[in-house]
Amino acid sequence: MKNNLLILVAITSICFGWVYYANNKSPQHTANPTKIDAPIPSNLLAPNFTYTTIKGRTGELYDHQGNVVLLHFWATWCAPCLIEFPEIIELADAQQDNLTILAISTDENKADIEKFLKKLKTDIPPNLIIIHDKTKAISHDLYQTIK
Repeated sequence: MKNNLLILVAITSICFGWVYYANNKSPQHTANPTKIDAPIPSNLLAPNFTYTTIKGRTGELYDHQGNVVLLHFWATWCAPCLIEFPEIIELADAQQDNLTILAISTDENKADIEKFLKKLKTDIPPNLIIIHDKTKAISHDLYQTIK
């Protein structure tokens, strides 16, 4: 009986010690939300592409190297896209210093995109770049999306 009590006390002590250690040890990593300084291996890079915004400006994906870039494929006829777009705007607005969102629309007509954005009745943050991919060269051919 005495041995069982000693074993129980030893196991309890080990458990409490482990909980104390797990709660008080320092983190093994640190997050650095600043720009990426180290080069990224070419086999991990997203394929580059040239785009034209709905305002007629051109650019390339690699123009944004060193920043966090979110590629958002969408269309005005896509119901889930319409629901999530206000949240995409909120995300872009909240992360203007840390994030660039390339919103790539697969709509046939640029007028449909402009009409959709006008209905939102909100300003588009400068880090949310609306791209018209009429030929689907980016969305279908390069990134093989379905929309």
